[in-house]
Amino acid sequence: MRSSGEQGMQTNVAVAGAEFANRRGAERFALDLAVRIGLADAPSTEARLSDLSTGGFRAHGALEARAGDQVWLRLTGQLPVAAKLVWSNEGVHGAAFVEPLAPALVRRMVALGTVYEEATRPERPAALVDLLRRTREGQEL
Repeated sequence: MRSSGEQGMQTNVAVAGAEFANRRGAERFALDLAVRIGLADAPSTEARLSDLSTGGFRAHGALEARAGDQVWLRLTGQLPVAAKLVWSNEGVHGAAFVEPLAPALVRRMVALGTVYEEATRPERPAALVDLLRRTREGQEL
């Protein structure tokens, strides 16, 4: 049996995930790009972007954070960009930018990475696929 605090946290994650999914009107890019990601009060760590839009991103890396935490994404030579972590599972993290990125900045980032066609996009971890499915279906996490 989950405590009321755990249930509330699970519900908040599901709601945040649904809100993030509903805002996905922006063009999304499947890519591989080296970045740094970190919490405001901790050193950043190396990560790889695998999905990017003006509204958010998916990154792979060793980040100790929870849904709701503010994180900073930094591309070499650029100022850090603030984002709110929507979900995190087994080293894969999804976040929504606090302020949408300018399309020109997204294009610049995409130009620096390796862009994948949907058919050649790397596989998502099974746990992530399950989490996204349950979030879309409104199931309890």
